[in-house]
Amino acid sequence: MMKCAQCQATLPDGSGFCQFCGNTWAVARQPESFGIKTPPVGQTFAWVWPAYYLISGLWIIDGLRTLLYTANMIPKLAAVGAFGTSFGILGGLIGLATMAIGIALILRMEWARGILNILCFLQILDGIFSFATSILIINFLGTFGIVLTIVSAIRVVIAGLMIFLIGETDRSTSYT
Repeated sequence: MMKCAQCQATLPDGSGFCQFCGNTWAVARQPESFGIKTPPVGQTFAWVWPAYYLISGLWIIDGLRTLLYTANMIPKLAAVGAFGTSFGILGGLIGLATMAIGIALILRMEWARGILNILCFLQILDGIFSFATSILIINFLGTFGIVLTIVSAIRVVIAGLMIFLIGETDRSTSYT
C-alpha cells in the first residue's frame, strides 16, 4: 500500500492517481508477466471502449425490437381482454427500460451501470442454472438440448464480459 502525497489517503501499490483528491503522479511501467501485456494503472486495453459501446448499442437495439414487437402484438393481445392488454403494456415498458439503460450506458450514467451489473449477475445465475439443467436433460432433448447448452454458456460469457467492461471503463484512458 502507498499514501497519496496530497491527502495522505491509503492507495494500492502502483496507483497513478488518488481517487479521493484527484492528485496524479507518474507511475513506473509495470513488468510483464508470462508474456501477457497488462495496461498500466489508470489505463485499459484499446478494445474495451469499442466493445462497451457495441454492447450498449445492442441494449438499445434490443429495447427497440421489444418495443416494436409489443406494439405489433397489442391489437392481438387486446382481443384476449384486459390481461392481454396489460401484458402488451408491460412488454412496451420493458422495451423502453431496455432502451433507456442502453442510452444511459453510452452516456456513462452510474445508475445504469449499477443496474446492469445486478442484471448481469442475475443473468449469470440464470445461465448457470439453465446450463446445468440442459446438461441434465440433454439426452431427452437431442439437438435442441445441445443448442440450449451452448446458448446458456454464451449468455453467461456475455454477462460476465459486460461486468468486466463496466469495471474496465472506470479507468480513464486506452492502452494499446
